[in-house]
Amino acid sequence: MTLVTFIQADGHSTDVQAEQGKHLMQLALDNGVAGITGACGGSCMCATCHVLVEQINGQLDAAGEMEVEILDMEVDEVFDNSRLCCQISVSAAIESITVRIPPNND
Repeated sequence: MTLVTFIQADGHSTDVQAEQGKHLMQLALDNGVAGITGACGGSCMCATCHVLVEQINGQLDAAGEMEVEILDMEVDEVFDNSRLCCQISVSAAIESITVRIPPNND
């Protein structure tokens, strides 16, 4: 199991123990995390699941070309740690991960 911590724009945090193969977007939706809507259903088309990776204990794959393009087109301010959480899958390579949901993430 991987510990996933979501920090919402208001500072409230939610910890979730996640099984391998789950995408962070679905975990956020299943656990009522505010600020993640996943309007496109996780197909990497809308950026309503934009997060900032604050901390990771393990190895996270780099963002793919399509993810980078969507971030550039859909997000007003992109940071080095910006990711779409529909594109982050829990794996054995990740012991824990903390992501922050930026304000106005819709």
